Parts: sequence; structure tokens; C-alpha cells
Amino acid sequence: MAKFSFQDFKLLSPWVTRTQSVAMRRKWYLDDIDSVLNEAQTKRRGLSSGEVQKRQKQFGLNALPQKKDASVFVLLLKQLINPLVGILIVAGVISWYVGHTVDTVVIIVVIGLNTVIGLTQELRARQSVNALKKLVYTYAKVYRDGKLTKVNAQYIVVGDVVEIVLGDRVPADVRIISSQNFATQEAILTGESEPQTKIHDALTKKECAVADQDNMAFMGTSAVRGKAIGVVVATGLESEIGVIATALKESEHPPTDFQKTLGTLSIKILVFSLTMALLIFGIGVAQGRELAEMFLLTLASLVSLIPEGLPAVVSIVLAVGVYRMSQRKAIIKHLPSAETIGSVSVICTDKTGTLTRGEMMVQGLISRNNTVTVTGNGFIPEGEFFENQEKVIPPTNGEIYTLLKNGILAVDSEIEYKDEAYSIIGDPTEGAVLVAGEKLGIKRADLFEQVDEVMTYPFDSRVRYGGNCITQGDHTIFYVAGAPEEILKRSTRVYDGQYQREMNDHDKAYFQTQYSNYSKKGLRVIAVGFREVAQENTNNPEAENLILLGLCVMIDSPREGVEQAIHTAQQAGVRVMMVTGDHIDTAWEIGKQVGLTNENDSEDVRLRQVLSEAEISNLNDEQLGARLQDAVIIGRVTPKSKLRIVKALQANNEIVAMTGDGVNDAPALQQADIGISMGITGTDAAKEASQMILVDDNFTSIVNAMEEGRVILRNLRQTIAFLVTTSLGEGLIILVGLALNLPLILLPLQILFLNLITGGTNNIALAMEGNHHDTLRDKDMVKNNRILTRDFIPYGIIVVGLMTVVSIAVFLYYQPEGVEKARTMAFATMVFFQLWNVLNMRSLRISFFKLGVFSNMYVIGSLIASVGLMVLVIQSNFGQTLFSIEALSLVEWLIVAGITSSIFVAGESWKQLRKFVFKS
Repeated sequence: MAKFSFQDFKLLSPWVTRTQSVAMRRKWYLDDIDSVLNEAQTKRRGLSSGEVQKRQKQFGLNALPQKKDASVFVLLLKQLINPLVGILIVAGVISWYVGHTVDTVVIIVVIGLNTVIGLTQELRARQSVNALKKLVYTYAKVYRDGKLTKVNAQYIVVGDVVEIVLGDRVPADVRIISSQNFATQEAILTGESEPQTKIHDALTKKECAVADQDNMAFMGTSAVRGKAIGVVVATGLESEIGVIATALKESEHPPTDFQKTLGTLSIKILVFSLTMALLIFGIGVAQGRELAEMFLLTLASLVSLIPEGLPAVVSIVLAVGVYRMSQRKAIIKHLPSAETIGSVSVICTDKTGTLTRGEMMVQGLISRNNTVTVTGNGFIPEGEFFENQEKVIPPTNGEIYTLLKNGILAVDSEIEYKDEAYSIIGDPTEGAVLVAGEKLGIKRADLFEQVDEVMTYPFDSRVRYGGNCITQGDHTIFYVAGAPEEILKRSTRVYDGQYQREMNDHDKAYFQTQYSNYSKKGLRVIAVGFREVAQENTNNPEAENLILLGLCVMIDSPREGVEQAIHTAQQAGVRVMMVTGDHIDTAWEIGKQVGLTNENDSEDVRLRQVLSEAEISNLNDEQLGARLQDAVIIGRVTPKSKLRIVKALQANNEIVAMTGDGVNDAPALQQADIGISMGITGTDAAKEASQMILVDDNFTSIVNAMEEGRVILRNLRQTIAFLVTTSLGEGLIILVGLALNLPLILLPLQILFLNLITGGTNNIALAMEGNHHDTLRDKDMVKNNRILTRDFIPYGIIVVGLMTVVSIAVFLYYQPEGVEKARTMAFATMVFFQLWNVLNMRSLRISFFKLGVFSNMYVIGSLIASVGLMVLVIQSNFGQTLFSIEALSLVEWLIVAGITSSIFVAGESWKQLRKFVFKS
């Protein structure tokens, strides 16, 4: 594939040609490391906090231009460039032409009110989305005041020294000053799909395109291998990606199943509405009615039949629901994905940090001759050591001390104390070793101060170990930590006392037994080993012929509330599967503790419920799909198998939520119906590939999000159902009235006003309905993206039928008193029918009285406003003249309220009856 430079983009826009990138102007790739540090006015251990603040004030934030929100004027035009508004404008022009000035004025008012309501809804939805975007940050690991710390990437400045490891997104343009097996994916800049290996030496070629700058890492690219330390040389608009920032667009998301269903429903509604409108027009013309009047009636009927508030309602429901999710620690990146989490049928969750606390703590240390227990609490570096139930201080020349010291030399994490709390920068498992070492007085910084060079090889899930190749004087030693079965397999010698000797079968059996026993208790075990390597092989050391030092046994207790959350998900009809890289025995034990498996399950049951990576690799896709129907625990899983698992479940017609935190999890997260990444431990690559981010990495937050997703689905369905029943009821009254050759039951202006007063605010009030705490018991929501559900269809028939029959009956009853009185009563009856229906539509399952009269104050407020406006129109001289109606007496108002309450009674009766019809 041809490589290119950003200089090729010069003609794209005047803004791009304004400046070359800093990296190209300065040509940092030509400078040696000392020159880079000097030019950037920094040191290897980074800047001071005071210097950072100065540079932030001088150069601003490290951020690219965000896609600008549409202006209010554009949003206003969007409301007007609408087929429904077009119909109203045509009606207004015709009204003016035929001399119906009052009709024209009312139509203009209706258009104005609809526009204001739509514009307000758009602005509120945008405000909610923008607020959510601010919650999703990219973090960078930076040396500040000589210490490695984690900061929001937008606060990076030129001269900062950053650390980048596998899975990180490069926070700015960086000149690499130290690299260990480091590579980045630069397709976003160069179009080159293959990872680009990076070095730290100065280049000699004077003119290098971006793709050839092998000692530079660029903002927005991702680290796919190894580790690097670099000096920030360009930020924000001055970075390579900033030079063409205006050419970058936000990624487009494919439509969700619910969006497709909604689109299909919209087309059906439009076809039905046009058909009904043509019938109305045809019947009226056939009866010899005035052509202009019928044309206006048809247009008004078409407006009432089409629920023009539908798009705005969908946006509001999604925006409100996504905001509620964010309050419960789950951030949705793409609004339409919010409803997907509500209909998932399988949640594939990781164990560490999601089901468990994620704060690994070394509880035991096992060498060839010693077994020591360690006390403490999470990442706090305080605790004691016990051997044979007696407090001990392991000697500095003993096996336990050597095991811990070499374990620290094998890992690549840091302990951070911030805001009066300890945390780990890096892998929690590696961090646990550091914490245990500090309990014994061994500090990582002290150990690494004495070394000359460090080559880091981060943990690789393919070989299941990682380590550091450390040169000190004339010796280079490769310190390794990883899965015990791998380290044991690669070890030929064992540390015994203060000496090394050949490993025999008894040694292997001893460590294998210890490993198995602790794993069965749900503990994580890592092994530590080392070997000396020739200095010329430090770029590619082999973890073979290792000297085994021992095992570190760690505990990661289940999170509080996870067991209840899993039980809640299962009651909701959702399967929960643990998909973890841990040993099967460890996963099974944790599964019992959190309620995924049963303490009393037989061996046959366990064999059906447990699946291993080794077994997956021997199954074809069809066999894997069949096997997954019973699987509960899947252990030792690789990222590649995660992707196969998602596809196999989807082939079984499951809607899959998959969690992940690593760069290699990205394909599975993208494939899943809803990919869920970890906000704390997740890599940037995982966050970008996912649709949802957990702020607290907690499984409970997934179930909370699922509950809010179901609330979104319920509110969408019930609000749309309200709009459909309202529109259909109005259309049928007109059609049936014409078919019976009656005078017009509703005039065009009355129809427009009716549509505005019932649909303008009440649908939004329904969209704000809160959680009834029954949605997680509704198993019908699993894998169900239908809008007009079995709950609605019988109810819809009852409601529409009652509206039509009673409204026409009222018109006929009052017709002897004059057609205006009959129309006024029918008009008021139809309005009150729909207002009573708002109360019904708050829930199609739960009685209004159980919901609580005042539990949705938006509904109460909109109903009061609607009734007030209705009374004002009918009782005022202006309204009577405008809408050709008569004032009603108090008795007549009470008659209207009483008759129309029948729809509320019918709704409450249906809610009780449906329990027997649908058994739910």
C-alpha cells in the first residue's frame, strides 16, 4: 500500500495550508534524545507541576476542534423543512386563497407552536448528549514532579514525558526516547493497516513522511505492542492529526434493530394516513360537499393522522434515558444504542474488576521451602507476614524475600497515592506484587534506580507471561511473571534456599499441587522466574530454561451487590456468562460466590456449564453454538475466542452484551450488539470500540443500565402507542362521520388544535415517565424490539373504538340543539378522551393508582395546562369565534369529564384482565 504524507493534503482547505505540523517544521525525528529534551525544555523525569500550569496557560488545552453543533437557526429550519409542516403551509395558502382568513391565522399559530416545541426538544436533547460527552475522558500516564501519574489527556503540554503501553491511545505527538518492542497502529494517519514498529534512535533521512518517522508516535494512534516513553512535542491543533482536523468526521453508526423497526412503522403509518386521507376526501367529494372545505379537512386529517411528534419524542426519550444511565455509572456513547441494552438476552462478563473488586492483594507467597501468609487490605501497602500462624519478617537472603524482589523486577506498574487513596497505574495483578513488596520494605523505585537499562515486555495473552529484561553492569537478567502452568513448563531449575538446582519431578508436582489447590479456592496465582541472557539478545529474550522462584497467591473478592445483580438479571430472563482469562477452577469458585453456579451442582452439571479455551479451539462454529447453550463459565479465554463466542451466540439469535478492557478485546466489543468497556481499567482502544462505558467497572452498573434501557423501551413504546391511538381516533371519527353522511363532526381548525393540545406536550410528559421497578421482571422485553406489542394491540382496539363510538354518539345526541353545540361537545369529548388516555398510557401493566398520582409531575403539569387551555378556548368569545364553537355550562363540562372517564375505567380494567390473558 502506498504511503503518503500530510503534505499531500495541502489543497484540501485554506486552513490546512496555513501551517505545517510542528513535527514536520521542527523535524524532531532528526534530533538525538539529549537534543529533544533540551529543545522541549524538559527532563527524562518530566516537568514540574508549576511549569505545566505555565505552559497550559500559554498554549491551551490538548484538544482537537469538536464537531460544531448546528446553530439555532439551522435547527429552526429543520423544524420547518418537514413534510407535515409542508402540508400545513399548503393548507394555509389554500385557506387564504379561498378567503378563510381565520383558518390561515390558526394554521400559522399551529406551525409556530409546533416549531417552538420541536426546537425546544432538540435543544434539550443536544444539551443532554453534550453533558454526557464531557464524562468520557482519555487519560495519559505522565511523569510530573518525577512521579508517574495519570491525568486527563487534554491537560498534556509540550515537554511532558509520557508512558505509552499496549492498548493506550497516544495522547499527543510524541518523540520516543525509550522503547521496548513498541509498535503503533497508524492507519488513521497513513492508511497503512500493518502495525508500525518504533525505535528511539535519531533518524538520518532529512525528509520523512509521517509513515517513515519511526521514532515518532502520533496523537490518535493506538499502541498495539510493547512499551515506550516519549517527550510530547506537539499537542491539539499543532499535532499531525490536528493539521487535518477539519477533514475528520465523527464515525457513523449503523442503525440498531429498534431504529429499523421504527423506520418500518413510520412508513406504515404514512401509507395508512395517506390512504385514510384519500378516503375522507373521496367520500366527501362523492357526497357533493364543498371542494375547498373537503380539501382543508383532508389536509387537517392528514396532519392529525401522522404523529409528527414521533422523531422528537424518540430523541427526548433516548436523551433522558441515557442521562439516567450516566447517573447510574453507565455512559452510552451513541444514543440509539441505549435501547439495545434493554433487550439483551446474554451478558458475557469478565471476572476481574467487574464481578470482583479488581483490587488484587497478595495473600500468600510460596517458595520451594516456605509458605507465608500476608495480611492487608487491597492496595494499601500495610500488612504483616505469617508462617505457621506465627508472625515473621522474611530475611533479605531468604526465598520469600527473593521471590518478592524478583517479582517486582518482573512487573511494570506503579503505586499511586492520590486524594487520600492508593491505586495502581497499570495491571492490578502486577500492582499487588508491588504492594506486597512495600509491606516488606522493598520499593520498586529503589530497585530500578540501580539498573542501567530496562526492556519491558508487557503481559501477552498469547503466551501468558510478561517481564522486564534488566541490564546492570555486565549482567542482563530477564525477570518473568505469568501463568503458573506456562512458567512451570518453561522452567528447568528451581531456587532452593540460597542456591539454584535442577528441577525434578517432585518440585514440579509440589508447585502444581499448590497452584491447583489455591485456584480451586478462587484465588489467582502467578509464578515468578528469571534467567540470565546474553546482552546481544535483549531485544528478543526467550522465556526458556527459567529458574523458578515460586508462586504469588492473590485474592480478589466479589464486589458488594454483584450476587444480587446477577440474580436480578436472571429473573429478567437474561443469561449471565463469565468469560474470563482466568483458570477454570478460579472462575468456578468465584462463580459459586456470586451465584452463577451452585455449591451442590454435580460433576455432570459442571461439565456442561464449564467451557475452556482448549475445548473451544477444537469445536467448529456450529458445535460451539450448541455448547454455549449450557455454558456458564468460560475460562482461559483469548480475545480471538471472545469474538467467536459473540458470533456463535448471535447465530443462536441471542442479543449479546460483551465486556472487555484490552486492546485485543476491540473486535469482540465491536461485534457484540452492545460492547461494554471499563472506564477505569479499560484501554482507549476498548473504549473506542464499545458502545457503553462503565464508569466504575462494576457488573451491577450493567444491570442498572439494562433496567434503564428497558425503561427507555417502555417509554418509547407507550409514547408511540399514545400518538398512534390519538391519531387513529381522530381519523376514524372524521371517516365514520362522513360515511354516515353526518355534518362535519370536527372542523379542520378544531382538528389542528386537537392535535396540538393533546400531542404537543402530553407526549413529552409521557416520555419523562420514571422507573416503575417492574421492567426487570418483564421477560417479554428480552430479544423484543417490536413497538406495537401484544400489550398494546387489544388495548388500542378498545381505546380507539371507545373514542370513535362515544364521540359520534355525543355529536348525535346534541345535534338537535344545533350543529355548533354538537361539534363543541364532540370536540371537548375527544380532547378529554385523550387526556384520560395519558393517565392510562403511563403504564400498560400497572394501575395508575399503584404508580402514584404525583409520581410523574410532568404529566400532571401537562394535563392541567391542556385542560386550562381547552376551557379558555371554549369559554372565551375569541375562541368561540375562531373555532366555531359554543360555550359549555358546568353541567356539560361535568358530563364530558364523566363520559370520557370511561376510557380510564376501560384502561384500568384491561390492566387487570391482561394478567389472565397473558399470564404476566
